[in-house]
Amino acid sequence: MSVILVACGSSGEASSNEESESNGPVELTMWYWGDESEEIEQKVNEQFENIEFQVQKQPSGEDYKTRLQTTLAGGGEGPDIVAMDSWITDFLPNHDMFLNLNDYGAEELGDTYLDWKIEMATTETEDGEEKLIALPIDVGPVGLFYRADLFEEAGLPSEPDEVAAELQDWEDYLEASRILAEETGAKMYTADELYRNITGQTEELYFNEDGEFIADQPHIKNAFDTAVQAYQEDITIVSESGSEKRAMMNTSDVGSLIHATWFTGDVVDSAADHAGKWRVAFPPGGGGNQGGSFLGVLESTEHPEEAYEVIEWVLNPENQLESQVNHGLFPSTPEVYDAPEMQEEVDFFGDQVINEVFAQSAEDVNIVHRTEDDTFVEASILEQLQLVINENKDSEEAWNDAIDRAKSQLNR
Repeated sequence: MSVILVACGSSGEASSNEESESNGPVELTMWYWGDESEEIEQKVNEQFENIEFQVQKQPSGEDYKTRLQTTLAGGGEGPDIVAMDSWITDFLPNHDMFLNLNDYGAEELGDTYLDWKIEMATTETEDGEEKLIALPIDVGPVGLFYRADLFEEAGLPSEPDEVAAELQDWEDYLEASRILAEETGAKMYTADELYRNITGQTEELYFNEDGEFIADQPHIKNAFDTAVQAYQEDITIVSESGSEKRAMMNTSDVGSLIHATWFTGDVVDSAADHAGKWRVAFPPGGGGNQGGSFLGVLESTEHPEEAYEVIEWVLNPENQLESQVNHGLFPSTPEVYDAPEMQEEVDFFGDQVINEVFAQSAEDVNIVHRTEDDTFVEASILEQLQLVINENKDSEEAWNDAIDRAKSQLNR
């Protein structure tokens, strides 16, 4: 997800601290992976007269994450502010490298941000202190994207409220997908996406709050089995190529998919020939989230108060609303969900106000315990799921191998 920080309000707001001892501006740097570096610099520098703000653009994705990990592990010189993606939980063990934002005013923000999003950036220190290492930029609430015309052709409900009412759980969704495939030939999206969405709604994930491994328990096994079942019943598309999957959205091969709000652009761009036929409904099983970013301040900064003041300002509700309007970043600040700017009808989706669905989904996400080990546990399970799909591996054998490999890595 991009980190796009759009200013609104008057410029010239002073920081809480005096300027540097040399009577020059306070210099702050931020690591960021997007293409909006100049815009970010300009807006922050306009807002804070006594701060000279510079964004140092970094490579995106895993390259950025690896560089940040290497810098922290090696004690190298880093920036004052760092952007982090949904993999922020991987950095919670390094919480001593980050400021506790609660010490600089974050505790006073109350319900400004979604509680589960704050939980993702919160950990407990060795002395039992609750520590918040970052503030949230955006979220990726999920919705059920579907072809209303194909649903209607199959005799299924086609209006978003009716779809949500009838497809309340995953068995409902599988049954509807069976009917849709039989009547129209259209299938749901991929089995691995189905797995991610089911686990994204569980009340526990791969480890409990005591750090015990629970990925081998029924709540995860059920998600794996459901994804396997959907594939074996031939109601999911099978493709490892992103371009091929996008092309299938522009035909009648894909009748539905469950994905995050940031995927909206992919649907619009990929299914241009079917504009007006797509809709978005509240997803089966409840709300969920995929992705979303954060801003944190490194402990090594020489200007902690100013750095915190900058991130609090750029991530306030007003600025997040501007980011949604101008760049499509879904706010992590629920107080703006009812704003008129969030209620615009979208032609591609039959003039539906799709943000209403995503807002409901965002507020329905479960707070779950996350750890830095979640990533490789999920990777192990998804790798075995792909072997079931691509090499016809026995699903029970695949499940056992996934759990054994995850446990083996934990014991290293």
